[in-house]
Amino acid sequence: VVVMSLKKPEFSSYLLDKFLTLLNLSHVEPLVILTKIDLSNDDEVNKIKDMYRLLNIKVIGYSKVTKEGKEEILESIKGKSVAFMGQTGVGKSSLVNIIDEDFNRKIGEFSESLGRGKHQTKEVILFPYQDGFIGDTPGFSSLELNIYKEDLANSFPLINTNYHKCRYSNCLHQNEPGCEITSLVKSNKMNKENYDNYLQMLNELVARKDRF
Repeated sequence: VVVMSLKKPEFSSYLLDKFLTLLNLSHVEPLVILTKIDLSNDDEVNKIKDMYRLLNIKVIGYSKVTKEGKEEILESIKGKSVAFMGQTGVGKSSLVNIIDEDFNRKIGEFSESLGRGKHQTKEVILFPYQDGFIGDTPGFSSLELNIYKEDLANSFPLINTNYHKCRYSNCLHQNEPGCEITSLVKSNKMNKENYDNYLQMLNELVARKDRF
């Protein structure tokens, strides 16, 4: 479960797309929980949900204040082993506590001056829950993908289920002819913001030396 907050810290589709790429590489099914939705309006929440619906990623909006989304979260994790991951201060430990109050995880705070959460969880801990486990993990503010361009071209959300439709097997989905991914973007079947995130990640990586 990737936990992202709408505000404090600000939502970042770029960081979320990195998380989702990492999970695809690890063959882990993702679920996204968008917290602190009471700090914004429905239009902003629905825009994010619609963006990731195109990537076949489920996003559940949650408010600690109103408890909106609580039942949907509990139903989605039922009978599964789940690990919560995400930035410091987005509300991972709060979510663990709503699953079972006996978990009693300490809650961190968001620092306005630093613009990020203050570390509270300092270890990875697993709680037995129903027939699986609930995992709470330390938060972090950045994530480096130690992969090649070719790995990203095969594992970015939505690309991972469509790259085989490209004309060339080594397509990096930039300007290559017969590229299925750029076609999806042009036909609005993939949000341009996600595609721009992909291109930014691609520029940060190196190509495999043995590619040719």
